[in-house]
Amino acid sequence: FKIIQSMLNEIIDQVDIKKVVPREEDEVEINENIRIKNYSSSKVNAIFFRHVGSIIVPYILSFKLLNNQDLVLINMKGIDIYTINEDGTRHRYFWNNNEWNDIYEKFREERGEIYDNNFTNEHYKPLIGRILKNEFDDSKHSIPLPKFTDEIFKKQIVEDVINDKFVSPKFEAEILKIAIKKKCNDTVRQIIESNQGYSENYMTVISLNLAELC
Repeated sequence: FKIIQSMLNEIIDQVDIKKVVPREEDEVEINENIRIKNYSSSKVNAIFFRHVGSIIVPYILSFKLLNNQDLVLINMKGIDIYTINEDGTRHRYFWNNNEWNDIYEKFREERGEIYDNNFTNEHYKPLIGRILKNEFDDSKHSIPLPKFTDEIFKKQIVEDVINDKFVSPKFEAEILKIAIKKKCNDTVRQIIESNQGYSENYMTVISLNLAELC
């Protein structure tokens, strides 16, 4: 939580918010195994991992590699966390709020995804400022619940939440509720089986959604 909070602060402390790879021909080396390059034709960044392939993400505003394994990215679309190991990369976390998503769509429509400092300063500085006052203010202790899209609603994200790797266990009941609504039966079973104690929160969620479980 504190690391992402610090990254967000560093972004808006800049006079002009800059993407981490400033020019088309440039690249940034995170370590000897990871580097970021611009893909100007696609208007995105490509992150290359030695021996384990690459991923494509919107322009990156900040990054941090934790324990030489977990790569935190703040980009034009939201916050991502990837875990890197000898088998490849796994997308472990994604979050943005509705305002962030709307601004990203505005960026795509009005700027054609071409990076523009004026647009970023005008829209992303106040956006990140509000996020720091709400989702990432000092009274919070964990990062927000992952945003479940069809792309990343996967077993490993639920496992990370259950194991409290990125998100506080208090969110498990909320994830259970989302899984029930989306009829992700395997996820529902996985969460319930991981909590043999069946807390009051779980029983409340299950009872309120019993019709959808049947």
